[in-house]
Amino acid sequence: FQLFQIYDRWGGLVYDWSESDPWPAWNGRKLEKICSSGLYVYVATLTFRDGHQASFSGEITLIR
Repeated sequence: FQLFQIYDRWGGLVYDWSESDPWPAWNGRKLEKICSSGLYVYVATLTFRDGHQASFSGEITLIR
């Protein structure tokens, strides 16, 4: 992973993975506060072993 971020419906950054973490994993919280149920958007950029880079984005529904 080069980049992994999650945004709320208003475009606010909720989660930003850093390379110091072993694997991107969102726990449904923002700054230790529980996030509301709803739709969130993720953006990810990966670099493969052959050097090829690809970007992905999509939606995540958080259910409480």
